[in-house]
Amino acid sequence: MKSPHRSSNWTIFCVLIAIGLAIAYFVFAMLAMGECLPRDGSVEMQTCDAVKRREFWLYPCLVGALLIVATWAQIRGAVWGRMIGLICGVAAAMLLVLIEAILD
Repeated sequence: MKSPHRSSNWTIFCVLIAIGLAIAYFVFAMLAMGECLPRDGSVEMQTCDAVKRREFWLYPCLVGALLIVATWAQIRGAVWGRMIGLICGVAAAMLLVLIEAILD
C-alpha cells in the first residue's frame, strides 16, 4: 500500500512543475516579443533573426532537459528535484544567456 506521505510528495512536485512551466511560458513569451528592428534586410537584421530562431528551439529544449532532471531527482527521492522543477523556466533563461554569450 502506498504511503500518503509519498503521494503528497508527488502532488507537491506536480504543483511546483506547473508553476515552473507557467514561469517558462512567460519567459518564452518575452523572448517572442523581442523583434529585430529595423526590418530592412540588412546583415544585422538577418543575424538577429538567426539568433531569435536559435532561441526559439534552444529555450524549450533547455526547459525540457531541466524537467527531465527534476523528475529523475524526484524519483530518486532528492528534495532538490522540486526546486529544479520550480525554477526550470528561470534556470533555462540563464543557461540560454550563457550559451548565447559563449556562441557570440
